[in-house]
Amino acid sequence: NVTLAKLSATGTKDATTFLRGDNTFVPAGGANTPYFRAYRNNGTQNLGSGGAWTKIIMDTETVDSQSSYDISNYRWTPQTAGYYFISGAVIAYSPNYTFRWQQTAIYKNGSEYNRSMIDYNNSNCYGAGITVNAFVQLNGSTDYVEFYCRAYANGNVVNVDTQPLSTYWSGFKLID
Repeated sequence: NVTLAKLSATGTKDATTFLRGDNTFVPAGGANTPYFRAYRNNGTQNLGSGGAWTKIIMDTETVDSQSSYDISNYRWTPQTAGYYFISGAVIAYSPNYTFRWQQTAIYKNGSEYNRSMIDYNNSNCYGAGITVNAFVQLNGSTDYVEFYCRAYANGNVVNVDTQPLSTYWSGFKLID
């Protein structure tokens, strides 16, 4: 057995640290902070009829560890630099059963960053739910993310579902 006192590594030697390959002690674990979750809670949002990208109004926070979710612009600007996991979901529908396809996207600094799509191959239906996920590097001061959706229903109006469990998004910092 080698006791902690016999090790020559740098850093604090105790039960909450571990010895890395570079001969230093570092704290074990970490926290996935900052983080947030917001959802749509304020009535139906109309996506229009032409399939244009529309920012989804996520007007209610479930949690926001740094108070960095902008409830008026529906965007998140974490104040800590790093890589983040961002995820979101939308259920959209066309009341006249002409729903054809839907896409969701995570935007970074106003531009599309990552998207998902569901296509019903011209078989009309009532609606669909779709998720999108991304790893995004954010600088911790000015970079922000937003959540968008577009859908098409043969030129008919598409709406976003009003249930808080149907349309939401969240994000958290990955542990370094």
